[in-house]
Amino acid sequence: MTEDRGIAMVSHRKQLSFTVMSFIRRINQNMRARETYYFLLILAFWGNVIDLLLAIFLFYYVLHTILLIIIYSRRGSQLRKFPTQTSR
Repeated sequence: MTEDRGIAMVSHRKQLSFTVMSFIRRINQNMRARETYYFLLILAFWGNVIDLLLAIFLFYYVLHTILLIIIYSRRGSQLRKFPTQTSR
């Protein structure tokens, strides 16, 4: 009984653990939702910082695009190195 409780507590701690990567993944997932944009746009409108919001969006999407180019170019180079099999 206590062993099961210990396992449950460890798995619960893993779910609650905060890492930078989990935070970045959560932001990335939320930025794909239209409602997130509406919420941020309303906050920026109320705070009179629309230009700041647009600059942050620009920075986010430029960074996202650069990272995707790096990831896909690495995948492509790995595929080119993979030996091709010819069927006879």
